[in-house]
Amino acid sequence: MDAKTLQKELGISQATYYRMVREGMPYKEIGKSKIFELDEVKKWIELRQSAEGISDLVIGQKYTNNEIATTFKCSTQGGMRRSHATNTLILFTDHSNPNAVYEDKWVGDVLHYTGMGLEGDQNIDASQNKTLKESNETSIRVFLFETLASTEHTFRGEVILVAEPYYMSEKDQRGNLRQVLKFPLALKNNLPVEQQELAVNEKEKERKALTLSSDEIKARALLASEANENLVNNIKASNNGKQKTPSRRVTTTVYERNPYIAQYVKHLADGKCQLCEQPAPFEDTFGNPFLENHHIHWLSNGGQDTIQNSIALCSNCHQKMHILNLHKDVEKLKAIASMYDLT
Repeated sequence: MDAKTLQKELGISQATYYRMVREGMPYKEIGKSKIFELDEVKKWIELRQSAEGISDLVIGQKYTNNEIATTFKCSTQGGMRRSHATNTLILFTDHSNPNAVYEDKWVGDVLHYTGMGLEGDQNIDASQNKTLKESNETSIRVFLFETLASTEHTFRGEVILVAEPYYMSEKDQRGNLRQVLKFPLALKNNLPVEQQELAVNEKEKERKALTLSSDEIKARALLASEANENLVNNIKASNNGKQKTPSRRVTTTVYERNPYIAQYVKHLADGKCQLCEQPAPFEDTFGNPFLENHHIHWLSNGGQDTIQNSIALCSNCHQKMHILNLHKDVEKLKAIASMYDLT
């Protein structure tokens, strides 16, 4: 194929084409014309991307902004970064900023990713919106980073567009209603995220929310509620009326707990919470006082599932220990556990 056809197939500008030729893109000269084999060019691009270190990135690992810019040879600014040097588009979905104009949402294995533009209606044929829209038809590769904590960008891998982009109504940074683009993207590797990552992000958002006034919290809650409702309605309309709620597929670490240890500790508690010393708040379906087994030294921090490390708590005190874990409470529970009859 000739140069113009190649540019169209790859989705590159004329300036990028000339630069790629200078850097060794394979071609044959027939007369005064350069003729290209598309498969050979794509292989050259893949080898070049690999040589740049993109293939060395580890899914699930965190990278700094400078590391990403160096690897992809892209800008350090923006949520959609086009790199002509590596023929890639790098996307960032930021869940760490409570002041963000919009928030991308996962619905199962599909990320509904918001296009470029902070004010006014977004244009699907403008800048990187167009690049992403046409990514399945060109040789450009699209990669996703997820920001759950400020300055830490977790590499999720390569993504592809799995459905047609669509518009929905949202407010811009000035509070004006506008039409924004949503790109349904799926990870090629289809790997779930670690649940603990999301839990830490949620806790950080809760902490930041506590610093806001009641009016600010109300305004943001109304905005988020409206955005969620619009997203669900848009998905429902494109899914033959079937409703889907925003969700995320995750993995979690499960620690083994012996039911006999838990039951024995509850037996020793004799129906009373061993922290607040009040009777269990209710009985379970078998008529037994409802208490929960708690490990004084948490299993997630290296604690052992033993009688001496277990205690029976009411639901409120159990939550208190996992949220506050006050030193005086820990010492009280240790003292109680040390008195267990293990003979």
